[in-house]
Amino acid sequence: ACSGDLVGFQNIAGAAGRAAGAAGNASRGGNGGSPSAGQTSAAGSGMAPATGGSSGNTSTAGAGGTDAAGGSGGEGAAGDDCAPGMTMTCWETPQGTSLGDVPANVLGACKLGTRTCASDGKLGPCQGALAPASEDTCDAGDDANCNGVPNEGCSCVKGSTRPCGSDVGACQFGTQTCQDQEWGDCLGQIGPQPRDTCDAGNDANCNGLPNEGCACVIGAVANCGNCGTQQCVKGGTWGPCTDEGECAPNEVQDETESCGLCGSQAIRRKCTSDCQWADWTDYPSSSCQDQGVCEPGAVVYQTVDCGKCGLQNQQRTCTETCAWADWQDTGTCSEQRPPCAQP
Repeated sequence: ACSGDLVGFQNIAGAAGRAAGAAGNASRGGNGGSPSAGQTSAAGSGMAPATGGSSGNTSTAGAGGTDAAGGSGGEGAAGDDCAPGMTMTCWETPQGTSLGDVPANVLGACKLGTRTCASDGKLGPCQGALAPASEDTCDAGDDANCNGVPNEGCSCVKGSTRPCGSDVGACQFGTQTCQDQEWGDCLGQIGPQPRDTCDAGNDANCNGLPNEGCACVIGAVANCGNCGTQQCVKGGTWGPCTDEGECAPNEVQDETESCGLCGSQAIRRKCTSDCQWADWTDYPSSSCQDQGVCEPGAVVYQTVDCGKCGLQNQQRTCTETCAWADWQDTGTCSEQRPPCAQP
């Protein structure tokens, strides 16, 4: 059935129903009122004992008056009578089958139909009315059941996409597309590798821990040894220690040195912060110990008695250990001195 707008339309389209039928006289009932589009005609009144005809309605002519050949009832107003070109909403099939109660709010895919008044003043069939389906489809935004909730019951909407996979570390999201209410394969993603590389910041296994399992990061430089450096090489291992200094910072070295006449004295030197030895210094509170008696290479001379009142020149030399060697004669015993000339 069409909506209540139909009656309203008929009232607007048709002129008001004509006046009631004329009163019957003593021998004849009055005629029912003549029809007019959209309004029921009025009944005629007859004078007693005659009776006027009954009123007509939209589908049935009024009954004739009674007694003394009363007049015939008026014809009812035709429901489809209208002004050509005017339209009205409807809620039925083109064959006139009702689609049920007219919805208060037309939602989703549902639509009210339209009837158009033809040139002959008759309303055409209801065109374009779309009633609720039993369920929505999964096409984007579809609300075929017209409850205001699109894609109800769908696990995903056809053609929609979503990210998939991971974007942790070196991994990158892919994309899944909905087809037949199922999410497709994850396309375009970069997935995790079995292990990280040792390039700086690499998290190839995508667990949020870069350079996992590496002893060092390639290209890194570290101190080593005595102020040396080493560089991390391919595979995440440290290369050889290079450019080392002479000693470890604050290292102390004690020695003795010669002093005086073949003596010795304690000395000390300390390693600086840049791994170089500082100059030797005397050991605190030490002095030259165990000195000899002469300077190596020194020579002294003496003359001693020899023979019978003779004289002998002698010399001795200081050894490398600062000790005097034995006296050695030089030359021969001199002639006897005059006081010894007499026997």
